[in-house]
Amino acid sequence: MIDEFTRPLSPAERRTLESQASRFERDRPRLKRAILFSAVGIIGVLWLFTVLASDTDWRIITAFWAVLGGVIGAWAWREQAGGINRRLSGIRSAVHRDQADVVRIRSDAVVEFEEVEDEGAAHAFQVDENSIVFIVGQEFYPDARFPNTDFSVIRVYDDRGDLAEFWVSKDGERLDPVRRIDTPSRKRLTVPDCFAVVEGELADLEHILAR
Repeated sequence: MIDEFTRPLSPAERRTLESQASRFERDRPRLKRAILFSAVGIIGVLWLFTVLASDTDWRIITAFWAVLGGVIGAWAWREQAGGINRRLSGIRSAVHRDQADVVRIRSDAVVEFEEVEDEGAAHAFQVDENSIVFIVGQEFYPDARFPNTDFSVIRVYDDRGDLAEFWVSKDGERLDPVRRIDTPSRKRLTVPDCFAVVEGELADLEHILAR
């Protein structure tokens, strides 16, 4: 069975997001110091090499590297801090939005695909007598509890529609694959995108996905 629905954030999900926001707040001053120390260290070494290798007045060399170091440091800070600020803004927006989009999948049979290069893990779950749902991506590698007989993919978006956080809740028992499709065989198949549903049974999977 596959169910898709939207619900409010759970208390645990809200706490997780708020904890992440707090961590990003704490990281900003540390990031600034790290960039400053790195810039000073690198520029200092380059300054020393230039002074030793050049006949130019050391004051001119110092002025040159001071200006260049300031420009590089400011650029690095803007790039790194901008990423943190965007992430922080997205998390705060997601908490305020208070919505989680959930895809819940319950199944008693799954076929596992071996990975092709860096395409990520792929699984095909039989969700009713004639429907198969595909779960594909880097987030779905097998572990001690996945594949699972009852799991939910939880996505939280910010006000701009960007993904702020992603969880996989594993609420059933670990499900052993009925079989595995190896990498050479997978290369001959067209595996649908994540959450795609096709008609059929796992026994006929290779025929269904044949290119």
